[in-house]
Amino acid sequence: MRCYNLPVTFILVFLFTALVGGTLTACSASNPKETRLGKSHWDEAASGIQVLGGSELGVPYEEDEIFIPDGRVRFDTVAAFPLHQPTSIAVSEKGKIFVSFPRWANHHRISVAVINEIGRLEAFPSRTWNEWQWGWNAEERFVSVQALWADGRGHLWVLDAASPFMQGTINGGPKLVQVDIDAEAVVKVYPLDKRVIPSGGYLQEVRVDLDRQVAYIAESGTGALIVLDLENGNAHRVLAEHPSLKAGNIPIKVGNNALGSEKGQTQGLHINAIELSLEGEYLYYQALTGRSLYRIPTEILRDRRASDSSLSAAVERIAGSVVSSGMAMDSEGILYLTSVEDNSIVTFNTETGAISTLLQHESMLWPEAMAFGPDGGLYIASSLFHLMPRFNDGKDLRDDAYRIFRLLWGKPPSTAFWP
Repeated sequence: MRCYNLPVTFILVFLFTALVGGTLTACSASNPKETRLGKSHWDEAASGIQVLGGSELGVPYEEDEIFIPDGRVRFDTVAAFPLHQPTSIAVSEKGKIFVSFPRWANHHRISVAVINEIGRLEAFPSRTWNEWQWGWNAEERFVSVQALWADGRGHLWVLDAASPFMQGTINGGPKLVQVDIDAEAVVKVYPLDKRVIPSGGYLQEVRVDLDRQVAYIAESGTGALIVLDLENGNAHRVLAEHPSLKAGNIPIKVGNNALGSEKGQTQGLHINAIELSLEGEYLYYQALTGRSLYRIPTEILRDRRASDSSLSAAVERIAGSVVSSGMAMDSEGILYLTSVEDNSIVTFNTETGAISTLLQHESMLWPEAMAFGPDGGLYIASSLFHLMPRFNDGKDLRDDAYRIFRLLWGKPPSTAFWP
């Protein structure tokens, strides 16, 4: 049994959930009834992708809900996909929910989608951008999208790793794409070439600082950061040899499953999750196969004249951490991290250094990425990443849907983008 110091709100959610079903865990050794999604909930989307939407999307869903004196706290399923594996989620300032699906399977049909009003996926910003095929020009189409970022100012940023099946990048494919959400049109494409993505490199995550006109990109294939100047399109690679960005020699275990490989060996995974501080003065990061949280001043990252030694000296290990695949920060300076080993979300107070578990739920299998919405909800994408064949001696253990969850507070926490 593992125990945590939890906020009162979370404890109330836990007590209610234990009564209505599901496993929302904090210091719990019981086995309450599981909350499952029945086949009757499924709706066949026009694109051939099945989607389960929330009530605001027009399709019923299962939810855990509790009323407390200052409002309502709810943990619910917003959408579910039986075939397409989400790796990122973004929510615009107007509440539009975007999801990305990398090209990791033969049945791949869509790379970036918006969940529409009736709970179905629509290609975004157009079908044309989502229609790449082998042999086609990769510069103006999505090849294999890994990450999304909504900047709160009307734009969606799309990071295209352009590495189908994670087997190497397609020439001309790696790029960062800025999209005008209302116009549903691409504003600008920032190509990223071999000068910043070496052999074996993989574009993993992105954060954009519009005030300073810079994007920070995690390159997880070899372990490095890419700093992209949005004004001139120039990019440079930093910390490529620093151990803080490299995979640690630690096992990852989700439930009873140890993360291995098709050869039965433990796989090391480099820098994965990144997040900017509120004012953009720090970049937080950690390797997926690692249990340390780091940060570095962004000023030195932007300085192309900075030496390797000065960059290394600026890296700060700030805490021991969980095995995390995604980060998000609210306007109080609280950093949220997914904890993939125990299906939970933890919080880290950047002022006090306190770490606590906010939510744990059995259905949240490999919480991959998070984003805040204008409703104050924390949206969480569950990718079942650990059940893929490449980590299980070639066996595909995925037998459940991929899901998008929402944790909604009675008094929504303000975030960096929603005034």
